[in-house]
Amino acid sequence: MSPEHCEVIEDAVGGMTAAKARGMLCAAVAQTFPSEQLRLVDSVRNRICENTVAELLG
Repeated sequence: MSPEHCEVIEDAVGGMTAAKARGMLCAAVAQTFPSEQLRLVDSVRNRICENTVAELLG
């Protein structure tokens, strides 16, 4: 699968950085770092259950 067809859900800044570097969409879960430190991603959620399939599919 090509990167532009992937979305990553991450809670680690390193994973978010890697996903964005490969051209993937990235949703951050602000459990490890505060949401203010997660500006490079496409969306930030406080809990993973806040991500819906409809949002992930765009």
